[in-house]
Amino acid sequence: MTHSNYHSEESRVRSYSVMRLSVRSLVLTTIFVYILCVLFIAFAPRVATILFGYTLHADLINIVRSVGWDSLITGLCVWSVGNGLYAVFMAQIYNRLVS
Repeated sequence: MTHSNYHSEESRVRSYSVMRLSVRSLVLTTIFVYILCVLFIAFAPRVATILFGYTLHADLINIVRSVGWDSLITGLCVWSVGNGLYAVFMAQIYNRLVS
């Protein structure tokens, strides 16, 4: 009897200690990062081009990218859907592994 009480108490404690991923939080975070990136490109295009060139190990100096409302909305939709699907997929895998 004592063993079964201990076992059920242990499993209850274990189930509360596992942190699950929130898909909503992951999607909102990627949207926020995208907006920061677009603002960085819009207000400091030269610095952004140099910095992104370093991170991509490529020469992007001759690439001119203008940010307008149409590219902001289109990019945000594509980025949100793509990363949203990725976040759902990864969160489901993670949540299943920790359950």
